[in-house]
Amino acid sequence: SYLGNGSQITSGPGATYAMQGYTPHYPAGGQQKSILLFPAGGIKTALAGATINNVRLRLTTPHWHSSAGGTARIHTHNYASAPGSSPTQTFRADVDFGRGQTRWIRFGSYLGDGFRDGTIAGVGFDTQGSASTQYYGYVTPAGANDVRPAIEITFTRME
Repeated sequence: SYLGNGSQITSGPGATYAMQGYTPHYPAGGQQKSILLFPAGGIKTALAGATINNVRLRLTTPHWHSSAGGTARIHTHNYASAPGSSPTQTFRADVDFGRGQTRWIRFGSYLGDGFRDGTIAGVGFDTQGSASTQYYGYVTPAGANDVRPAIEITFTRME
């Protein structure tokens, strides 16, 4: 995760979870954002020559500013590893979550096409400048003990 000034978060929840948004409890953090990394090289190899049929992304959001939940602003990126400063991302969708909810989110084939073609390596979260606490929350990352993020890509290939 990254603080609003672009520096990586190295302690606290932001060092463990994929953070998004602004919280009045830590205004110095600014507009936090984050990325999740997937084994993009292996996915690209597995999808070579395939036609993508369906893509689903599983996310768990253990915390939102509101006990009623919040909105994840899902982006894509093309980083093989975490950049040293704030990542550049492309907005894809707003998805509402309850606090502690796990959801499978369906995306168009473009997401799988991007993994196959090497233009997408993972997903991320960024409020796009909004200070609304509706967007302040975090996603369980790969290293956590909760339900980990997962991507499911179904495809066909003519042999």
